[in-house]
This record gives sequence, C-alpha cells and structure tokens, in this order.
Amino acid sequence: MTAHDSFLTPENRENEGVRVEQTLEAESLAGLADAARGRCLTLAVLAIFFAVVQTPDYFAVNAVGLAVFALLPWLQLYYARRKGLRSWTSYLFAGLDLLVMTVLLLVANPWAAGEDYPQMMARFGVFAFYFMLLAGTALTYEPRLALATGITAGVLWMLGAVGQILFLDSETVPLWGDSPLELLLDPSAVLLQARLNEAVAIAITSVLLAMAVARARDLVLSEAATARERTNLARYFAPTVVDALSHQDAPLASVREQSVAVLFADIVGFTHLAEEESPQETIALLRDFHSRLENCVFSHGGTLDKFLGDGLMATFGNPTVDPEDADNALKAARAMMATIGKWNEERLRAGQPSVQLSLGLHYGPVVIGNVGSERRLEWAVLGDTVNVASRLEGCSRSLGVSLVVSEALIAALHDPAQAEGLRPAPRQQLRNREEPVAIRVL
Repeated sequence: MTAHDSFLTPENRENEGVRVEQTLEAESLAGLADAARGRCLTLAVLAIFFAVVQTPDYFAVNAVGLAVFALLPWLQLYYARRKGLRSWTSYLFAGLDLLVMTVLLLVANPWAAGEDYPQMMARFGVFAFYFMLLAGTALTYEPRLALATGITAGVLWMLGAVGQILFLDSETVPLWGDSPLELLLDPSAVLLQARLNEAVAIAITSVLLAMAVARARDLVLSEAATARERTNLARYFAPTVVDALSHQDAPLASVREQSVAVLFADIVGFTHLAEEESPQETIALLRDFHSRLENCVFSHGGTLDKFLGDGLMATFGNPTVDPEDADNALKAARAMMATIGKWNEERLRAGQPSVQLSLGLHYGPVVIGNVGSERRLEWAVLGDTVNVASRLEGCSRSLGVSLVVSEALIAALHDPAQAEGLRPAPRQQLRNREEPVAIRVL
C-alpha cells in the first residue's frame, strides 16, 4: 500500500485505477498517431529507394503495397478517435499488415516478366520485415497483441510456403533432394525446413516480447498511479514529507493520537476589503495570499490541512513527528509575517490596500485520521489543540497584535531562542475552556 492509499476507499481505488487506465489509453491514442506519421515517413523513404533500385514493373507492385501500409494506421486512428480504442481493432489491423506483407513477399509479381521462381524471394532475408511489424507492437503496451502478431506471422509464413507448393507446378517444386546443398542450389525449391525455422524463431521472439511488454505496461501503470498519488499528497504535505511518505508502506493507514503544532492564519478585515474590490480582484487576492502562505508552510516542513476562505490551517508534526515541530511552526509564522510585509510593499506601490495578517499557534495532542463518507474521505486533524489555536488567532484582533502563541508551544520549542521577541500577554479565557490560556504575542 502506498501513502495515498489510506485516502482511498475500495470504490475510490477502483475509480483511481480507471483514471490511470484512461491516461494510458490517451497515451496509446497519441502513440497511434505518432506511429502513423512515422510509418508514412519510413514508407516514403522506402518508396524512393525502390524507385531507384527496382525496375518499373517490380516498383509498381511494391508501390501499391506501400500505399496500403501507409493507409492502414490512419484508418485505425480514424476509427479509434470516433469509437475509442478497441482491442479487436488492434488485432484486425495487425493481421491486415501481416497479410499484405506476406502477399508482397511470397506471391509472384503478375507484371514482372520472367519471374519463374517466386519461391526464391524467401531466400534473401525478406522474412526480417516481419520483425519490424512485431517490434511495432511494443509501442501499444498490449502483450497479447505482440504474442498474436508473432504467432500469426509464423503461421502466414508457413501457409505461404505451403501455398507455393500447392499452386506452383509440383514437378518444379522439389521438397527433398539427395543433400541439403542440392536443395539450396535449386532455385525451384521452397526449403520448408528453413521456413519452419524462421516461423519458430519469430514465435519464440513474440513470447519474449510479450513478456517484456507486459512488464513495461505494469511499470507504466505503476508509475502513473504513483505520480498521481504524489500529486495528491503534494496538495497537503511539503515536498520533503512527500518524499518520506513515498518510501513508507502505509504511513496514513491508521487513526492515531500524537502531539503537533497547529497554526491558523487569517486576513483581518477581509469582508471590508472584499467590498472595495471586484469579484475577480478578490479571487486573485486570495490566490496570491494562499500561495504565499502555502510556500511558508511547506518550506518549513509543515502540512497544509485546509484553506479556510481568507485563511488557512497548517500543522507541524503531521504525519511524521520531528523534535523541532514547534520550532518549525514558529519559524513558518515569522516567515508569513515577513512575506506579507513584502507583499504589502508591492501592493502599496501599485495603489492597492495593504493586507493585515493574524496568526494563532498552539501545541498539544490531536487525533489524526480519515473522516468523511465512503465516497469522500479527508485526512483531518481533530481535537482541543486545534480549537485553541483557532481561538488564539481570533484573540489577535482584541489584543492588537499579529501573532498569538500559547505557552504550550513555547515550552515545546527545541531551541528556546526561537521565542526571542515574543512578549508575555494576559492569559486569555477562551470559549468552552475552564482554565485561561497563557500566551505570548508579537
């Protein structure tokens, strides 16, 4: 199980698999278009070569064959774009390719004068062209197609040899001689043993290629799923955390309790600010604000729990615990204040109103796990620590400060020097809590 698997129900995992398959199908369709263009280019080069080295009567037949070869992948692409990729069409067009090639290689040219021994063509290495078609099936990521192509090529090659024996004058097509050399030197001999060896060779090759294609397909699907999982994880966790999660079997699989640092950030007076701007300007403002704060969270190893309208919630120590979680949370808060300060300078130069940031930090135990329904799960951090952090952020307005930090977070600092500049403030009586919370502010 990968890190992202804990977010997925069986139904969602099935949907995830469908999306990966759809991605592979889209890539296969794009590959089919590239293959069609590549084949046309290759056949154009062959046509020029044949025109130079062959007589007109031979070239006429080969030109027709090349035209058919060029047309077939475009017909397959046309059908695939209209009806979608279908397995049977892959087999059909692969079979047509093989059939056309077999006819060109083994059937006598009706316009060529003096072609008395068409069986001689098989002795000049033309069988190797079958391997070109077989290699092309590797681009489809369909192992069964590779296997079927190789076996079909071998069968057609043997049928072509048998056809020559049956349809040519049997008296001029010897099947055996006093010695192999005698058959080899006889231009009328079909050489069944050699044909059989070639058919067996391509059949064995197709088996090995099918195995290689199957492994390549599994790898592509696995990599596509992993990339999607990492993308989903990157929405919540810092890149360094994503790297760590990707090497663990099931880091998010169970509900657990642990201590984390919780940060809440918000824009003070956002409602009034939004009233003075258009909806488009308001959305642009929020996107810019969220992006800047998100960078601060991730650059300090935090997890973006959620965006909250004009604010956000982040945690440090989720999903992995670090001795410096409290330090990182405080560093992220200071970085946010510095980032928004520089942003306000830019906004003022552009004639835009400044943005006032408020922050609340607390440290303590929380419950971490999946919440929601079977159709939609969300990785959540719950508990009194979260509520306290949220209410401390709200206290910043009445205290006239930008940052409110609980003494619990100060006590959890790995480096007490990180608290430099924070000054004590009156304890705050928060809603639904009996004891007031000791704080420091900035």
